[in-house]
Amino acid sequence: MATLMQLMLGIFVLFPFLAVLLAWGVAIRVTGDRREAFLWGLYVGTLFFMLAVSALWQEVSGGTLGFWLSLLAAVALGAGLLVWLDRRRRAFSPGRALRAIWLTAFVVFVIEYVVLFCVGIVKTWLE
Repeated sequence: MATLMQLMLGIFVLFPFLAVLLAWGVAIRVTGDRREAFLWGLYVGTLFFMLAVSALWQEVSGGTLGFWLSLLAAVALGAGLLVWLDRRRRAFSPGRALRAIWLTAFVVFVIEYVVLFCVGIVKTWLE
């Protein structure tokens, strides 16, 4: 059973889009709400994209400094988005703040995943 879990985790880290689709499918069956299911897919997907980007940084550069810098960038972008929203609405909700930072991290890590995946492929071909 543990080997099966390791295999599934490895597949989801290698292809985090599958984790997004699986989480979306489960959420749509449980809630029946497409918007809620979409958000749950993004929430779960962010975690797997973080794991994938960490592994790709390790593979491409041999270290994890790039991962920590990208995590910092995601938090900074999310905080900037919060400041902008706060100036427009004048109402602050901690739950909304965390959601904004988490979804901003999703966008940052998806872009980074695609770039690092392509760099890893090119690096493998050139070796």
